[in-house]
Amino acid sequence: MEPLSAVASAIAVVQVADRVISVCKAYITGVHDAPIELRAVLIEVGSLKCVLEVLELSVPSPQIPSQIGILEKLIGPINGSGEALRQLEALFPQPDIPVRGKRKRLGLSLASLAWPFKRDKAFKLLEEIGRHKATISLGLTTEAA
Repeated sequence: MEPLSAVASAIAVVQVADRVISVCKAYITGVHDAPIELRAVLIEVGSLKCVLEVLELSVPSPQIPSQIGILEKLIGPINGSGEALRQLEALFPQPDIPVRGKRKRLGLSLASLAWPFKRDKAFKLLEEIGRHKATISLGLTTEAA
């Protein structure tokens, strides 16, 4: 597998992370008593995004074959984190049309009422994302050494 495909996968996962981050921010800022767990989601997804952005900058040079091997080994955790993020994103309702004002707050409030039913699934996905992030970060650290 090409090392550039690992970077392309990372870019796709960063895009999903951006969507999850924006939804979490909307809930946190739009709902008066937003669940505190959303901040944990925001932090974990944001840190994964940062790690993947560093990976994007680590496009290997043809002169260093060890970098190519590390990126090829990271494709599994990159894809795994992307799948977990997509499942996490599915837990949050996506508005079909942009709604402003009271309707938006009402929709966010109703969604926050459903959060307790989704909390356990979200935390399992966050643990999985954290494991993938640690693997990717370790791979990048060994590459830099």
